[in-house]
Amino acid sequence: MSSKRQPRRAGLCLGLVLAATAQAATWHVAPDGTVQGDGSREKPFNIAGIPREKLKPGDEVVFLDGVYKGSLNIATTGNERGPIVYRAENRHKAILDGSAPVTEWKKVAGTQDTWECRVAAAPMGFIVNGDGLANVGSRWRRDGKSTFEQGMFAVEEVKDDPTALDEKKTGVFIRFRPWASAEPKEVHAVYSGTLVELSGAFNVVDGFLLRRGGTGVHVAGRAVHVPKLEGGTYLDISGLVHNSYGSYNILRNCVVRDMVGSALTSNESRFNLIEDCVIANAGMGQGDHGIYISQGAENLVLRRNIWWRISGGGIHIYSGSGIDSPRNIVAERNVFALDRRGRAYPLTNRKSVAFYVWGGSRWAGGNRIVGNLVLGGHDRALSLHKCHFNLIAHNTFLGSDGAPIQIGASYGNVIANNILEYSPGGQEPGCQEHPEGYIAMREDEGGVRACRFSNNLLIPRGGKGTEAPAWMEGSRIAPGDPFVNRAKGDFRLKPDAAAIDLGISLPHLAEKPQGKAPDAGALELGDELYGEKAKFPEIPKWLLDEWPLSKRGQ
Repeated sequence: MSSKRQPRRAGLCLGLVLAATAQAATWHVAPDGTVQGDGSREKPFNIAGIPREKLKPGDEVVFLDGVYKGSLNIATTGNERGPIVYRAENRHKAILDGSAPVTEWKKVAGTQDTWECRVAAAPMGFIVNGDGLANVGSRWRRDGKSTFEQGMFAVEEVKDDPTALDEKKTGVFIRFRPWASAEPKEVHAVYSGTLVELSGAFNVVDGFLLRRGGTGVHVAGRAVHVPKLEGGTYLDISGLVHNSYGSYNILRNCVVRDMVGSALTSNESRFNLIEDCVIANAGMGQGDHGIYISQGAENLVLRRNIWWRISGGGIHIYSGSGIDSPRNIVAERNVFALDRRGRAYPLTNRKSVAFYVWGGSRWAGGNRIVGNLVLGGHDRALSLHKCHFNLIAHNTFLGSDGAPIQIGASYGNVIANNILEYSPGGQEPGCQEHPEGYIAMREDEGGVRACRFSNNLLIPRGGKGTEAPAWMEGSRIAPGDPFVNRAKGDFRLKPDAAAIDLGISLPHLAEKPQGKAPDAGALELGDELYGEKAKFPEIPKWLLDEWPLSKRGQ
């Protein structure tokens, strides 16, 4: 081919790209839209009317302000250069709500703290005064007893009520006992299971407020794993190599709050990003999490999110034996504060953690937990079990009720350049005792030899923890609190903090130290803490007003 023809072909390709970009469309959705709408601002669709078959790479679906009922199913596919964007026109003003308010309730005669109401159909969950209640029929109690305690509700079907008006002859009676015997001020019945199903590829979900559902967002693709039993072990012989479903998606700038189950879930998916979100007030038991990651999820990045008042683990990376093996999960620059103390089952011997990383298969591990800030109110900051070759570095783990890090049956992990606050456990009723104080090993010293613990700053508490374990090489005891003002939530380093230049260089991390060596903890000296240009997102005022740090989730 002659060289004279090449510029013409290049120009033609550029023209095609520009033409494709120019053809991208904007569709509008409104709570009062219709299936018959045309997608214009004047005639918007409702959720059910979104023309998914017509959406092309580069298109935008703009949600106007208001409250939307029902679920949003995103199974569309954009491409790398033109993702399909679903966004709120005004951040957090497009609200996906999975509940219905209940206004007619009354106290049950002869009781002090039991109330009743009548609804048309049995809900999957119930939220009273912002807290989820457990169905007494689900036996949340580990002893299996049939009880009706605080934080529970019961359902009684009404098959035929001859004394009621026509529209009230059937339905269900609900009886509930609010937490702390409080008088109900706001009551919602939860009917939607998952508010956003994100199963397509190359989509962006931006700026929504998701509230009062079973689960806020489920990121999942098609089940592509094919197990094969060999020598008594299940082997994964397919993997996610050719799976693009539920992958290459972005969830950002969203608030996910008041879920009766896990706020987010991810499985059978890869290369997704969740960033700058607030996940608050989720779950009713220790099996409910901020995000539950399982079944082959790979290369998920969780960045600059706030995890607040979660009943179980904030981030739970779970791998069972065989094919269930999430790996290469990145969690960086997240803030964790307060669990749902006194508002989740079981009430005793409960376990809440910021990070729960549990392996079991040969593929589990390779996760990176870097630069996170855990502010306490948890049993442990990190629990790592049967999961290998993880990097846990430059985190600040404070205020745990037990040892900030617990490790069991794991090898090849690097735990370096962190700030860890001492706790021997037993601080709260039912909390396990961890006499090691900084890192609890759930096995013999072989686990110490199989991992590297290096250059961590150790903060004593209550006059205990004044000596660094010999196997924590290069680690140092802090002579005083290293933070500018812990009482006011300012966790920047003081200029004379023992964390300065304490760390070792880790080639996996892109940031270069400002001094002779990296500083220990989540912040380098001089880093800003909260805000768009800082290391961590701003903690919203409404969140601090509802659950201030000083109250530790009470």
